[in-house]
Amino acid sequence: MVEKNMYNLENMFRRQKKTLIFLIFIFAIFAIVTPFKLEFRGLFLGTIASFFNLWIMVKKTVGFQKMVVEGGQKVHSIGFVERLISTALVAGVAVVFPDYLSVYFVLMGLVAMYVVIIIDFAIFLFKRKQ
Repeated sequence: MVEKNMYNLENMFRRQKKTLIFLIFIFAIFAIVTPFKLEFRGLFLGTIASFFNLWIMVKKTVGFQKMVVEGGQKVHSIGFVERLISTALVAGVAVVFPDYLSVYFVLMGLVAMYVVIIIDFAIFLFKRKQ
């Protein structure tokens, strides 16, 4: 049963990864094509950091699951410090280079991971009811 849960976590990560990569691609194109370069550069950088944070969270969660089930490797955290550092680094870059990145849109890009997770979960629940 635990392997099935891990499989579901990996399937969820694959779906969410595809969505975030698609968003990153769209934001990169819009940053080149549209006159809103500042905003889309911010969304681009924030979404890349959001994708990195999602990857860390899934990697640490799978490691934590294996530790609990198999009693294997020790996992001391589920990546809070790493995610906090990457978020602070990206926000710091946006603050240092306000001529190239919009701080507000970088923060919106950082939230992209959570929006994708919520939408993915809503679609999952909708399909489950059918």
